[in-house]
Parts: sequence; C-alpha cells; structure tokens
Amino acid sequence: MEKQENRLKILRKEKGLTQTKLANEIGVSKRTIIAWENDERQIKPEKAQLLAKHFGVSVGYLLGYDNSPSKIFLKELEEQADHYLTDEEKEELKARPEAKNYYLDLVSWRMRDEQLAQLQQQDKEFDKDFIKFIEKYSIYLSDNQINQIKDLMKSMSSINTKYLNVITAGRYFGQMKDEKETEFKELFKYSKTWQEEYSTMEYNEKNNIK
Repeated sequence: MEKQENRLKILRKEKGLTQTKLANEIGVSKRTIIAWENDERQIKPEKAQLLAKHFGVSVGYLLGYDNSPSKIFLKELEEQADHYLTDEEKEELKARPEAKNYYLDLVSWRMRDEQLAQLQQQDKEFDKDFIKFIEKYSIYLSDNQINQIKDLMKSMSSINTKYLNVITAGRYFGQMKDEKETEFKELFKYSKTWQEEYSTMEYNEKNNIK
C-alpha cells in the first residue's frame, strides 16, 4: 500500500503556529510534533482526533488519506453552544452577536478539553485493567517491562487503526472483507466500532452507495 504522509506541518503553518506552541496546546513535547511532521512516528488515534478538531479538519485529511479538508462548519459548533456555554455567556452572546466567533472558539476549546479528559480517563482505566490481567494469570514483569508492553500494544493499535481507516476512507470493501476473514478475525468479533464500520461498508456495497 502506498505510504500516506500526514498534513500536520501544512496545517500548523497555515494557522501560524510554531512547533513549540502547538506542542503546548496539544499537550505533547516539541520532539513529538517534529516526529509526527516528519512521519517518524505514528500519530495515535486519540491525538489525531485532538489535532483534527484543533485545525478544523477531518482525521482522514490530517493523516493524508482523504483529499477533502472537510472543514468543521460553524453550524456544528452552534449546535453545541447550548451545552458548552454558561447561561451568562449565552446572555452575553445574545447581547453581542458580533462576538459570535469568540464564543464559538470557547465551545471548540471546551469540546477539546472534555475529549482530552475522557481520553486521559481511558488511559487510567487501561492501566488498571492491564495490572489486573497480569495479576490474574500470575505474569511476573518489571515496571519497565509493563510499560514497554503497554506502549507496544498502543502503538500496534494505532498502526492497525490507521491502516483500517485507510481502507474505510477508500471504500475498499473487498479488502476490508479479506482482512475481516483473515488477519483481523478476532478484532471484528470483539470490536463494536469495527463491526459497525464493516456493516456500513457492506450495506453501501450491496446498495451501490458511493
């Protein structure tokens, strides 16, 4: 499969951000940003989502397998405003409609912060569940070995996610079917996310929906 280069550097420069500033805003090191931009390291799914939301593009466009920017429309943020703005801010917005973009920026950042908090909580739960697993089966590992295994699992998951996303974005149903029946049999049994993705692709294929 042809290697896809991500568009992180292009998007960062379009927004006038330095690597250091973007790193601080996303919560990673500058070295990580450099590695991502040079395709030296895979962008993990949770970080890809944060970056896509940050730049207002789809994850597919960010990662380079979708040529359509799919900019997030203001309407989407407007629909979320009622949930993410305080009553006082809503009143201020009514009184100052010219400040609409400012308040929509607030909505965008609060959505991002909420998502980041959820991802951090998921990481904590993963760590706890992993420890329970090795305790249950009497697997004796050092702290360093535990961290290496967890990092490897997350890295492999990231690579597989990007690969399957490429297939999904390209609507290569035949290839997805092959993967479901060969390399990823178990994944399609336990993952509701990929079960739903496959069902959608299968439906579109049968009904010739492009």
